[in-house]
This record gives sequence, structure tokens and C-alpha cells, in this order.
Amino acid sequence: MPWNPTLEISTNRQTAISLGFWSAILASVFTILFIVLAVVTTLVFPPKAWSGAQTYAENFNVLEMASFIPAFLLAPTVVVLMACIHCVTPETKKVFSLIALAFAGVYVAIIPTNYYLQLFVVRLNLESGTLDGLALLASRTFILSSLHWRLLVTPS
Repeated sequence: MPWNPTLEISTNRQTAISLGFWSAILASVFTILFIVLAVVTTLVFPPKAWSGAQTYAENFNVLEMASFIPAFLLAPTVVVLMACIHCVTPETKKVFSLIALAFAGVYVAIIPTNYYLQLFVVRLNLESGTLDGLALLASRTFILSSLHWRLLVTPS
């Protein structure tokens, strides 16, 4: 069968549409899970005023971090979704989808790193009782002393 560029473009476009569809479904599921778990954990474990790493460690429950897992998984899904959108965007508007893809790249570089630190560095140090320097990383310290809070909220 001779090479047909129209068929190849059509096949690539269809692949991007299918992959984009399932990425959008996954992104929606991860977002809904994140919101539900964030609300439930906030209601079950209401944030307390920061009174030091020792108090935080004594009151720590690993379930407080439940919403971090879908948020961690959301990041690569968003990048795949943005790449698929870029592939099917008309040529005249590709600059906008490329900008969205660039922002998604920044998002995937920062947010999963934060959730990784929370899930593995903070959690494991709290469970082992190693508290030196942990106050800077703990996300439940939303009193402007947390690196998590500063990266997500404080303007540069």
C-alpha cells in the first residue's frame, strides 16, 4: 500500500483525540477525588494553629495526606491532556495550546515535587520521629512558615 499522508494525519489526529478523551476523564476523576478527600480530611482533621514540629508530629495522622495521592497523579495526566489538545488545535490557534502546554510543564515540575516531599519525606520523618528542619516542609502549617504554602500562594 502506498504512503498516504492524509491517512497518517487522520490516524495521528484520531490517536490524539482518543488519548485526550481518556486523559480528560482521568483528570476529572483525579480532580473530583482530590476535592472530596480534601474536604473530608479537613472536616475530620481540622487544621490547628502551628505550635511546633513536636506537637505536629504528636497529632499527625497519615490519612491527612489522602488528598495528595490523586493530586500527585493529576499532574502527568494534565500534561498528556494539554499535549493532545495541542495536536488537534487548528494551526492558527496553536500558539495558545502551546502556551497551555508550557504552563502544564511548569505545573508538573512543581506540584508533584511538593506532594512527593509531603508523602515521603515529611510523612516518613514524622513516623520515625526525625523532626529537625521538618517545619519548613510540613503542609499543615499553613501559617506562612511552610514551603508548600509559599510555593502555592505567596506572590513572587
